Amino acid sequence: MNFRPGKVGGIETYINKVIELAPVLAENDEVVFFVHRGNRLSVPNSANTAVINCSQSTVDLCRILEAFTPWRSRSVTSLIKASGVDVMLYTQQSMFPLACPVPSVLIVADVQYLFSPQYYSWFDLQFRKRVYLRSLHGCSAIAPISEFTARHLIESCGVSAEKIRVIPHGYDPSDSGPVPSGPIPDFPYLYYPAASYPHKGHAALFRSFAKLKRAGSLKQKLILSGIQTGHWKVLERIIRSENMQEEIIHLGYVSYSQVMALYAGADAILFPSEFEGFGLPVLEAVPFRKKIICSSLPVFDELGVPREWQIDYLDPDQLRAALLQSGPTELLRKPISWQEAIRQTITLLREEALSCD
Repeated sequence: MNFRPGKVGGIETYINKVIELAPVLAENDEVVFFVHRGNRLSVPNSANTAVINCSQSTVDLCRILEAFTPWRSRSVTSLIKASGVDVMLYTQQSMFPLACPVPSVLIVADVQYLFSPQYYSWFDLQFRKRVYLRSLHGCSAIAPISEFTARHLIESCGVSAEKIRVIPHGYDPSDSGPVPSGPIPDFPYLYYPAASYPHKGHAALFRSFAKLKRAGSLKQKLILSGIQTGHWKVLERIIRSENMQEEIIHLGYVSYSQVMALYAGADAILFPSEFEGFGLPVLEAVPFRKKIICSSLPVFDELGVPREWQIDYLDPDQLRAALLQSGPTELLRKPISWQEAIRQTITLLREEALSCD
């Protein structure tokens, strides 16, 4: 119900995998997708759906009212009851309605708003604290996408460890994964796919990249993709101040298949993020057997990124040294497949439904 295609970052891949795989893997169980008029087309016409007769803006308003007033969305509650479902899966860290009439499983990517409040507006921060924290304590079970996030839930949010089942995001094995489709640049390039949020580390990357370019240490240009947030104006000023307008190229939001094509054509794939709840693009990039250079974060250790491929992006010498290493980057830990990730999610949903019979 909260799904906004093209605007929800890495979790969009997970949601699309739920839509694709859950009806297949559920076996004898029925899967019902709750949608509204604005995102109805995200689900195939052949799928079982329960449609809320309202727009995205109305859903947003209802969620705000639930966060800041005693008002509750009784019409959605009634729709859930009438559908006959035994358990609900909430894929984006929060429940709507907050008073869910059946058991519920909550997917949690991160709790960054508690650790980096400077990256959020006052309103957004207050909304997250009210809705996200109430969802954590109101749901039946929580499925964080990493052990890193699970620790934060226990230590910072007061969530019981018994309520948590870590289910990491998956990847498509190279023998059955997505086929790259789309044009790629006809010049050597480094690639970073990420929305331009402040914590994604674009600023540090731009400055280190510019220093190496001026020193003649790089032949590649830098290609970016992802939605351009309000922070992009700040980043554009950095690009101009570094005189890198011809060397740093932003393609905007591109399709999943186009991202795969850009992975396939890149000399190296960069992830300078300051904070990640998981780091799904790393798994997406691995099958293309490229150099994958990440910032130094605990979650990248959890994914199995070797330390020699983790750097401080504020230091251009570390970026240069990493680019000079022989590749590809190979993970020290094998990730699970998307089929296994969705299968584990369905198992948890069944357990929660049966526990309340």
